[in-house]
Amino acid sequence: CDTDFVGSDGIGGGKFNTPQDLAAAIEDSWKSTSAGPQQRYVVFTGGEPLILLDHWEMLEDIISKDLAKNITLVYNSNFTTTRYKDVDIQFLWKQFKKVIVRCSIDAIGQPLEYIRSGATWADIDRNIQYFKTFENIEIRLAPVIGILNLWFLPDFCEYAINNKLTIEPV
Repeated sequence: CDTDFVGSDGIGGGKFNTPQDLAAAIEDSWKSTSAGPQQRYVVFTGGEPLILLDHWEMLEDIISKDLAKNITLVYNSNFTTTRYKDVDIQFLWKQFKKVIVRCSIDAIGQPLEYIRSGATWADIDRNIQYFKTFENIEIRLAPVIGILNLWFLPDFCEYAINNKLTIEPV
């Protein structure tokens, strides 16, 4: 899987060669703006960022520069895994100001496993239940609504309500 590191538009925006280059550009751009620490976001979108080595390296670089405590991370993730090699993401995420995970799931239970081949509902649900217990982590559901999951939306909505999760359709 190839990763593109894309920054914001404007001066210094565009593609970067390494996660460290992008982290340095982020740091530099925040030094040159009047945006306060409350406005610092890093957004990770798909493929699946939690399985990419570059993603982990970028987080470690941000942490090593002592920037994490002022950053909100935002993810679009299928949340099928939260580990890379022998490290669990919780050990990195707990160092950030806030983490918002928009779970890209389209149903729950067996319908999810049919729609998202290779996904296991028990694993995703376990990750949702575990990570929503952290103070700095907010879990949201981000379904793509279509013909395959339309009939399962009542169960999906009931799951969201019972688990106090926000739904943000894509």
